[in-house]
Amino acid sequence: MRKLLLVLFVFLLGSSGILLIAFTQPELKDKPSTPSEKILGTWLGTYFNKYYYVSNHTLFHFEEDGKVDVRFLNGLGEDTTWHWKVEEGQLYMDTLVYDIDLLTKDELGMTTASAPSEQRKYYYRAAKRPKEVRTLPEIAAIETILDGKTWMDRKQAKGGFYHLDYWQVEGKQFHLTRYYYHDDTFLFAESETYCYEIQDHNGYLFFVTTSYQGDSCNVKNMDVRQITNVGKQSFTLYKNDNPFTFFDNTVREKAFTTYQISELPTIPVDLVPTSDFNLCNQELLSEYYRFDLDYKGGQKEMNRFILARYQKPQNTADQNGYFQVRFTVNCEGAMGHFTVKECDLKYQPYTFDSRISEQLLDLVRMLPDWIPGVHPHTKANVDTYRHIAFRIEKGEVVEVVP
Repeated sequence: MRKLLLVLFVFLLGSSGILLIAFTQPELKDKPSTPSEKILGTWLGTYFNKYYYVSNHTLFHFEEDGKVDVRFLNGLGEDTTWHWKVEEGQLYMDTLVYDIDLLTKDELGMTTASAPSEQRKYYYRAAKRPKEVRTLPEIAAIETILDGKTWMDRKQAKGGFYHLDYWQVEGKQFHLTRYYYHDDTFLFAESETYCYEIQDHNGYLFFVTTSYQGDSCNVKNMDVRQITNVGKQSFTLYKNDNPFTFFDNTVREKAFTTYQISELPTIPVDLVPTSDFNLCNQELLSEYYRFDLDYKGGQKEMNRFILARYQKPQNTADQNGYFQVRFTVNCEGAMGHFTVKECDLKYQPYTFDSRISEQLLDLVRMLPDWIPGVHPHTKANVDTYRHIAFRIEKGEVVEVVP
């Protein structure tokens, strides 16, 4: 782009008056930002390591004077101020050193410099800018809007297997009821109870949830999402996962979730086998092989339990493919948070006869003898992801894949 400089000369052109002559000059380009200049300001931090994943766990505010304010939004550390600098592609914060892998005005990706080369993907840190939003109501006003109402995610997918989440807010707690469906036919439900708090950090508002265990809130078991919009009929929360992909190749949930006022679905009481299910520590939720989740009697006993009860439906010789059930086993050995994936033998999308899919899901839910995973350092029982896949040929289960 070029700036136009008008230079006026007055010439006597007889009786003709004034002649305007215009010159142009190139616009000076902005000086490229240095890494240090790009990092200035506020970031929402996320991290992965060998054992678990944490989203929105830290708020960093980098100042020009070489100081960075650090706030641990999940309650797992004390707020502090460190010194920082960038040198030769590395970010130094207090005693921590990171290799900068990605740096734009909105995204920062880095890896712990001391991480073993073969395990670097387990020590990746990522950050995004918090969202700039219009003026939000005061915290007390937001709590009043939420209280005493039922809220539902308005953009949840339907068709095939899906679930609908409903939040019933009462004071500083909300009761989550998750209803599972298959092709709009109700299957089962489960419920959880959480505490919540709205926090103000550097002018950004965050919705912080904690698990409710016994008669109290677990203050160190938190999920943190930024509040980006609040109205009388809906509110929106932002989580900085997207578009990052976890190292097991599963993509995290969508970044923005909007909840709107709703009512619980009308389902006959005798069709609602609701079970209570609570995560013990959602921040340490990880894959089964990292925390040694096991089944009493091992995979062999699990296969025997399912195959001995599966009954091939009639007229299903055309049913071929893979049916996978993914779920969570909490620290008490209880199961919940079920999702289902279906594909044909060439791994293309496929939908099984409901007599096969619903039967297999029910059999997985019936598995009685889970041995919870154990954290390698604390030795405490933890929540763990698990999946079971079935290879189906001509309507028969021919293989169970762990």
